[in-house]
Amino acid sequence: MAGGDAGNAEGAVGTDFRGARQTAADHFLALADGVPVGYVDCGTFDRCAVYGGEGDDGPIVLETIEAITGAIAFTIDPARRRQGLATSMIRALIDHPDLSTVELFEAGVEPENRPSRRTLEAAGFHLRSAEPDCEEMPYYELWAPDRRAR
Repeated sequence: MAGGDAGNAEGAVGTDFRGARQTAADHFLALADGVPVGYVDCGTFDRCAVYGGEGDDGPIVLETIEAITGAIAFTIDPARRRQGLATSMIRALIDHPDLSTVELFEAGVEPENRPSRRTLEAAGFHLRSAEPDCEEMPYYELWAPDRRAR
């Protein structure tokens, strides 16, 4: 995977988002035989905050998990789907040296996006809760091996 700058995403570093402070933003272009096939990014946060919507005073935080957390997003070239590339791309992200301090990785997925859900499961992620969040999104999580501070 090749690293890079995703422009405005860097501006989020140092800001609070849904009850957690973003500490880094890493972006990677996945290559297969030198050809771009996918993109994955990881916003790193000082904790995992389970978001419950917005209240009068800001975000409603239902739960806080005190672990350095990486929130990932990914996409794959539609012509290259069903080849295991997205799973490999996510595994490479988890093992990337720039993310060696991340203890918990998470990803929210649209409920009807079964291919992305299967990709996360193939990469070792588990459904965090049987109940979706306040935006009807199920969240998947993966504790990074040998990095959990507790």
